[in-house]
Amino acid sequence: MKKKIKKKDMKKEKVFRFLNKKIIGIFFLLIIVWVCFDRVYFSYYNAKNEATHPHPTVSVLIPTYNRSDLLPRAIESILNQTFTDFELIIVDDGSVDNTAQILRKYIRQDDRIRVYFNHQNKGIGYSRNRLIDLSRAPYLAIMDSDDFSFPNRLQDEVDYLRKRPDVDWVSGLVSFLDHPSEIMTYYSQKEQHIPVELFFKCAVSHSASMVRKQYLVENNLRYNEHIIGNLDYDLFKRILLKKGKFGLVEKVVLAYRFHNKNSKEYYDFRMRSSADIQETLQRLMISLPKNKSVHEIPYCRRLELMRESNRKLKWFEDSVFVQLFNRDCMIIKNAIGYFYFHGTNIGMEWEDYLLQTSQPFLLRRMENGEPFDIVKKTTDTIILKNKKGKQFTFQKRQNGYFMIEE
Repeated sequence: MKKKIKKKDMKKEKVFRFLNKKIIGIFFLLIIVWVCFDRVYFSYYNAKNEATHPHPTVSVLIPTYNRSDLLPRAIESILNQTFTDFELIIVDDGSVDNTAQILRKYIRQDDRIRVYFNHQNKGIGYSRNRLIDLSRAPYLAIMDSDDFSFPNRLQDEVDYLRKRPDVDWVSGLVSFLDHPSEIMTYYSQKEQHIPVELFFKCAVSHSASMVRKQYLVENNLRYNEHIIGNLDYDLFKRILLKKGKFGLVEKVVLAYRFHNKNSKEYYDFRMRSSADIQETLQRLMISLPKNKSVHEIPYCRRLELMRESNRKLKWFEDSVFVQLFNRDCMIIKNAIGYFYFHGTNIGMEWEDYLLQTSQPFLLRRMENGEPFDIVKKTTDTIILKNKKGKQFTFQKRQNGYFMIEE
């Protein structure tokens, strides 16, 4: 009896194993069929939409990765533009959320849209370069998948480039998505300031930009695929070195989504790479021994040295240096005085540090604010809070920078 039972059990086990293999096989087959269907689906609509609009004036380029909750808002902001002669190209960089499902709807809904997929996460540099390669228009509008373009953005930037054939790259003013009436003062507010301010910061809003494709192709300018941050600043540096010209639409064209959810390694890399870019650019105008960094020189003194050098080089209008000096250096001194006026004693070591920082534009956000209370103060960190409860964190960095996090 026991042998018969064992034989029956063994038969059942074999049947279960066979069925499990079949089920697993069917499951994987369904996945393969679904992937193939998706590829055929998007390939069909890409070819159809490409044929419908063979010669667009603008290619809008959006890379995306796991932003299915934010992507529809970005897409809708482009589809609602007053300027309609565009193609919208989206590259999904291996998302694992329901991005494909959202894109499936939009590519069927509007024949100006084309969608492509990286079959694994290749990085933002690779995706942006792929978008350039896929574009067909003379003007390339750049945008991030979590931002919002205002309705006249494309029209304003196309009009600008048509009127200014001497300009290679144009951007516009930017507001905050959560506070649309507040303009981001991080970026240059005046066109003539851009080339000089780029020596000290990433002064151009990348996500609010439009560039001539011919200029990028002729100068072999592409995004660096081997860095994780500051791809825009790295590209702007190379445009400056090739004597490219930047322009500015002095209107708000884009609302920027501010967040600080990236990793500490990402922000540390951005700080280091920004310092390296600024070191490279500023050494073009400031003579220093190899063992000394430009960041050891106070910001206002660097402006003076660059102005002296510019008198011989004649790269920029002299008035730009005067305007930046009067604006930034007074803001630094006023901000320190402002703290004292409202009873916030930040201490001598922080005074010296703020006077030497190369990013005084961050202080402008606090210049006209409410009185601040010190929440925490250490040798390398100070946290201030205004009466509305908004908190600002100043953090010292080895390269002479400070960072504000909210």
